[in-house]
Amino acid sequence: MSGPKRAAERAVATFLFACVAFSPPFLSIFGADAFVFGLPLLYFYLFAAWGLVIALVAWTADLGSGPPPQRISDRPAGISDRPGGRARAG
Repeated sequence: MSGPKRAAERAVATFLFACVAFSPPFLSIFGADAFVFGLPLLYFYLFAAWGLVIALVAWTADLGSGPPPQRISDRPAGISDRPGGRARAG
């Protein structure tokens, strides 16, 4: 499977995960009067799930970016960024 197609599938999966993770029926599970690290369980869950969604989006975006751009030192001699592609003499 190609990289961009896999990245698109993972983006859809991340979206579906976020939809389920932040749906009211699922959030009601964490509505108990319990505390984790001094935070109510619901708040802790929201921060953890949101952080996980951000990490998954960053990972998915990195997968679909393709090969890294060439460094200037990797270009053949005489090629520049100027329009026309010729290096300036002297």
